Amino acid sequence: MATLVLIGPQLAGKTTFLNSAKNEKTEDNNPPTRKTQDTFWRGVKIGGVSGRITDTNGSMTAVLNNKSVLSDLISDNDYVAFMFNGKEFLQEVSKPENAGEISNIIKNLLLPTWESLFEKGKQLFFIANVSHNPTKKSFYIEGNARERILSAMKKANEEYSNLAKNMRYPFINYFESNNFYCIDATNFKEVQDAGNVMLK
Repeated sequence: MATLVLIGPQLAGKTTFLNSAKNEKTEDNNPPTRKTQDTFWRGVKIGGVSGRITDTNGSMTAVLNNKSVLSDLISDNDYVAFMFNGKEFLQEVSKPENAGEISNIIKNLLLPTWESLFEKGKQLFFIANVSHNPTKKSFYIEGNARERILSAMKKANEEYSNLAKNMRYPFINYFESNNFYCIDATNFKEVQDAGNVMLK
């Protein structure tokens, strides 16, 4: 049975993703996960694949900025999915001169821990939670979200390469791979399709 852990900032959509994987609706006033690991999905199938999904607290202190907890979560699971608000990330990479919380977490917390613990067979996924509905303003990205995010990252990297001979987003190779998804965490089918690929 494959295991997948969801990590990421608060309000990224991790609990919503988990509930959609279970074919359950997340209430609009759903409170943030309180414990380090609060919700488990054991032995349920996405598509025809048996697996377990673990939802984690989005607090920087509880998980992302706690090397011991983050290391344990990565070590104890087959797959790791870093989930974030796609609209917020697009805004970050579109203005690369400003510091960005999501890219900072990826570059300075997640990837150093992942790369120090990497084992063959484990995979790291990136999930941008986006909405296709303009009324859901906090997650809505017009057009193809994946293409827009990648295009903004590439543009920033080119500009920084010309000025400083380094890349603003050196982790872009993770995003250019098949391990980067832009999905609506409230959409059961999109979550099921992504989960079916991740928990293979």
